[in-house]
Amino acid sequence: MRRALAYPGLPEISTLAHDRQVRAFGPRGQAIISHIAVAIIGLGGTGSAVAQQLAHLGVRRFILIDPDVVEMTNLNRLVGATPADIGRPKAEVAARHIRSINSKAEITALRADIVDEASLPALYGADFLFLCTDSHASRAVVGQLAYQFLLPCIDMGVSITVRENAITHGTGRTQMLAPGLPVSCAHRRSTANKSGARCSRRSSAPPIRMCRASTSRSPPSFP
Repeated sequence: MRRALAYPGLPEISTLAHDRQVRAFGPRGQAIISHIAVAIIGLGGTGSAVAQQLAHLGVRRFILIDPDVVEMTNLNRLVGATPADIGRPKAEVAARHIRSINSKAEITALRADIVDEASLPALYGADFLFLCTDSHASRAVVGQLAYQFLLPCIDMGVSITVRENAITHGTGRTQMLAPGLPVSCAHRRSTANKSGARCSRRSSAPPIRMCRASTSRSPPSFP
């Protein structure tokens, strides 16, 4: 069955909390934001910030996936985490923070690695993906899922290179996964050299056959 993100029965949402957004997107647009299911893969320094901002924007349906637990060295960048959370799954900490913003949020929080086949079904119900991991394997898996089922996906990450106890490079990248769009766009800054940006393009994604998801899963339609 085809799932659509825009249909006549979708109730409009217009509250003071989202007044600025409603002015930009309209009550209908805010209702769509509230209705869609967003998956965030990776709840570290980037993913936890994405989760917080999406909750403030009015997203209410979340799928959170991360295999790790909070460590002492994470606390300076994990949004919503405290020293009392050391040892707790990052996905659960992010879920708690989202609920502190919106107590009515519907959240599936999994301590799991997306490269494991058993974890993939959790993403089948998502309408939009945010990939915030630090491994090429996870990017390969989620990228193939996004292209195979035409799921909108934003892939982002930050890398900090340290040599001899000093930071030498910081690299940030943001990439929208869709046929015909740039496959990578990164901004790299060196402490010794001038900053520079680099981009590469690819017209389309190769055929994908690795997922066992049912091919009856139709891509969501946007208004």
